[in-house]
Amino acid sequence: MVRLASIGDNNVDVYRNLDLVYPGGDCPNVAAFWAKSGQPSAYVGRFGNDRLGDLQYNSLQSLGVDLSGVRRYDEPTAWGSIDLIDGDRIFGEANVAINERHPIEAAEIAALQDGRYDLIHSSQYSFFAPGAFEQFGEGETPVSFDFTSEWTDDILRGRCPYLDYVFLSCSHLGERETGELLQRLVGEYGVKLAAGTRGMEGSWLFDGHTLFFQEAFPCQTVDTLGAGDAFLTRFLLCYTAGKKEMKELLRAFPQGGPSEEALYSCEEKLIRHSLAQASLFAARCCQENGAFGLAIPYQG
Repeated sequence: MVRLASIGDNNVDVYRNLDLVYPGGDCPNVAAFWAKSGQPSAYVGRFGNDRLGDLQYNSLQSLGVDLSGVRRYDEPTAWGSIDLIDGDRIFGEANVAINERHPIEAAEIAALQDGRYDLIHSSQYSFFAPGAFEQFGEGETPVSFDFTSEWTDDILRGRCPYLDYVFLSCSHLGERETGELLQRLVGEYGVKLAAGTRGMEGSWLFDGHTLFFQEAFPCQTVDTLGAGDAFLTRFLLCYTAGKKEMKELLRAFPQGGPSEEALYSCEEKLIRHSLAQASLFAARCCQENGAFGLAIPYQG
């Protein structure tokens, strides 16, 4: 089993042109996709004590996500409005005040670093109390982070030293610019893996040695919401599971194990496999409305 803890942002997605509301948010999406893949996950964040908070809670609970770290308040659950135009999402107004008023605390992150989890995930849309973000760098559990499109070089320089695996939307960059950025994140800012997604132009990943490219798989698109979250979830699940299996196998060698070259050959194949799985999973996500379904009627 590969265990994930996802901590941070959440918001329901209000599809006004469909009169539906879907559970969502970067961190809940990742926890949901992980659980739907048959692996244990937990989500830590803030919901309101309202109908939309019940939607978030009940949807994730129905998938088996551990919600013991969720705090609920007598405030509106965070929401964002979306219009679908030819299968692409157009974001409108939003209210995420509950997340801002009750930011993630350092103690909540530290509680996830006790060895129970194989990976901790968070995102740029999350709010952190003073000193909380730096806690990510205090534990041994690897931390993944989705910068989405909400990044600048100053943000990357300030946050990457506390992170292991980072994902960015690079749709506005060319191939060469994307590659140079990912190499800078690993070589200068200290992450272990950096991935940049570019929609149907494919994705790139740098691990300190090789710049990998993964094509996007064309499919009939219904809704692109959650595709990026699906991509990174599947990559992280495959990669983390593979690394865990390799580590356990290496312990079984009675004497000296394979050479560094042989080990990196295994690592390279694992990354390529994980990227292909990620692209396929993202394509599947685009074939239904909402990130992971489970909508209720909108009552605006």
